[in-house]
Order: sequence, then structure tokens, then C-alpha cells
Amino acid sequence: MRTVLITMLLAAVGCSSTAERFCDRADSCKILQTSVDQCVHVLENALDQVPASDREEVEHLLEECIDHPSCSGFSTCISSLRTADGGPASLQPTSLLATD
Repeated sequence: MRTVLITMLLAAVGCSSTAERFCDRADSCKILQTSVDQCVHVLENALDQVPASDREEVEHLLEECIDHPSCSGFSTCISSLRTADGGPASLQPTSLLATD
């Protein structure tokens, strides 16, 4: 029970938005073409343009990419979003990232 409580408290203290997590991850992978703050601003504005009915799904897809353990997996996942039909492809998070 204590472990669950500690986990919940740590999650509450370390809460950050999907945009913040995405931009921090891109920065740590050294593929971010702008500042983290600018990236967060651009991505949050883009997410605000997504219809409410789709936003949860879009954020879930971005979170799946963020959770890849390797930077190459993260990059590949983000690239695959760009080619997806509809959904997060319209966000174009890859415009914030360096390309090979």
C-alpha cells in the first residue's frame, strides 16, 4: 500500500504536460531544433487546435512515442505519426525536430 501511495505522490509532484514531456525528450535526444520553451508553446498551441473529441487519442499517441526507451525509437515513432492518416499528423511535431 505504501508503494502505491508513494508512486501516486511522485506522479502528482512530477506532473508535466504531454508537450513538456515531448519537448524535454526531444531535447535530451539532441534532435530539438528550437528551445524547449518554444517547443512547448508551439506544441501546446497545436494541441489546443485538435478537437476535444480527438485530443486524448492524440496525446496518447505522443505519449507512446515519448515512452520509447531509445532516442532512435522515439524519433522513428514521431516520424511514423507524420505519415499517419489524420490524427496527430496534423500537429507536425517533426517540424520541431532535426531530421537526418
